[in-house]
Amino acid sequence: MSFSELAESRRCIRSYIKKEISDEILNKLLEAGRYAPSAGNCQPWHFYVIKDKTIREEIITKVYPAKWVMEAPVLIVVCAIPSESERRYSSRGKDLYCIQDTAAAIQNILLCAEDNGLGACWIGAFSENELSEVLKLDESKRPIAIIPVGYTENKPLKTKRKPLNEVVTILGDNENSTDLNSMNNDNTRSFMHCDMSGILFEDVNLGDSTFTNINMSNIHISDVNLSESTIHLSNLSNMKITDSLIDGLSINGIDINELLKKS
Repeated sequence: MSFSELAESRRCIRSYIKKEISDEILNKLLEAGRYAPSAGNCQPWHFYVIKDKTIREEIITKVYPAKWVMEAPVLIVVCAIPSESERRYSSRGKDLYCIQDTAAAIQNILLCAEDNGLGACWIGAFSENELSEVLKLDESKRPIAIIPVGYTENKPLKTKRKPLNEVVTILGDNENSTDLNSMNNDNTRSFMHCDMSGILFEDVNLGDSTFTNINMSNIHISDVNLSESTIHLSNLSNMKITDSLIDGLSINGIDINELLKKS
């Protein structure tokens, strides 16, 4: 999987199956976290790996009351150590750089989880004081995120993103600069490595979509735009398509209209 595919396929996962994570894979996540960039290479972070059921239950009871968190076999709590950034960068290091640095570490962990077939979620809506009490943290450590990690069978579909021309400003008058409008791929959808069996697609635009390694058995597609879409490495058994636009739809590189002619 390329980095672009990895970044696009990452999701916030809130449902996990009963399957343990090996120490080898868990170490990969932690290594990814510690290799994140940090201001002045201060590395102002500490990672708490929580496998203990009692502590996880206490976090759900006192810190973040969501039962789905308990489904994850491991929680990773990422803490910032503001004093380590403050020594070099004064108040800006304490108030900003250490937060930026730990955020980079968190994102590395999330991407590494995706790359290793795991699901994870970035949780920040909790009481820092209560979490500090549960984990018995000293005053030097500030909890920034709770990351439930585990295997999942229910990966959400791709969420809509703001177009580039809404979130990017290019300063300069280079006549060869890229037109952001032409780079807006918001209408292009990628569905990868998920189970969509039994789903009903009705009156939706799936044009210019790519389906990769998807279980699409027993799905019903009705009144749907599938033009210029591509399906490959997917289970299409018992799939039904009715009253839909399929011009340019290809399956395993073969135009579906050519397949229909042969049937």
